Amino acid sequence: MINKKYLKILRSKRNLILNNFIYDEIATRIIDSLDLLKVDFKNILEIGINENKIYNYLNNRFNNLKFTRNDISILNISNTKNCELIEEDLDNFIFEKEKYDLIYSNFYSHLSNNYTEFLYKISNSLKSNSFFIASIPDVNNIYQLINAMFKADNLLYGGVYQRVNPTHKIDKILDLFKKLNFYSPSIHSDEIQIEYSNFSKLLLEVKSMNLSYCYTDKRNKFENKNYFKTVEKNFKNNYNLNIKFNIIAGWKK
Repeated sequence: MINKKYLKILRSKRNLILNNFIYDEIATRIIDSLDLLKVDFKNILEIGINENKIYNYLNNRFNNLKFTRNDISILNISNTKNCELIEEDLDNFIFEKEKYDLIYSNFYSHLSNNYTEFLYKISNSLKSNSFFIASIPDVNNIYQLINAMFKADNLLYGGVYQRVNPTHKIDKILDLFKKLNFYSPSIHSDEIQIEYSNFSKLLLEVKSMNLSYCYTDKRNKFENKNYFKTVEKNFKNNYNLNIKFNIIAGWKK
């Protein structure tokens, strides 16, 4: 189970999240998909606020738009005339039946304790012939850093700790989409490759994504500088990071 109090603390660091260019790059991929749709959206729900790029795109494209933005923390998010901000955990959010034309999420929806139930609520809350799209981390996201941390764990602690939040495999999601009667479900796997000049910059970028493991069995001790020096030694040749993610999408019948 996710430690929701800790997750809210992480999400409250809004100045970090909203200035992360990786989330903006992933948002661009989502916008590319939305740009192909010839649908006049009127009522839109965003689950998890990691950037403003998609929000701004939709507001510029559609007139008389009703927009709801939800996150477990809405600290430092400014409201606008056509936007309702709701501070609520996605597992407790009240999804009104057949309300939205579009529901989207950028690197947040995987933080649900029950993804099957979450997708069911999404389906129930979409109108007929409406659209759901979300980006979620791939199981091999930032694998260079994770593998380096596992090696450091083994060396320093004699075993490994969970370092990233679990995500969902492609085949399982497709199966869920079919069971929930989404038509034309699709999953597009993508990757952003980044090479950093030093390890500190790499760590800062990952920190600003707020990907820290947040389940109730989280290690309650913060790692010291010696730990991260060990992690750095485990990197090979250069400081590369592969942001691997999947964009899942489907239409509500």
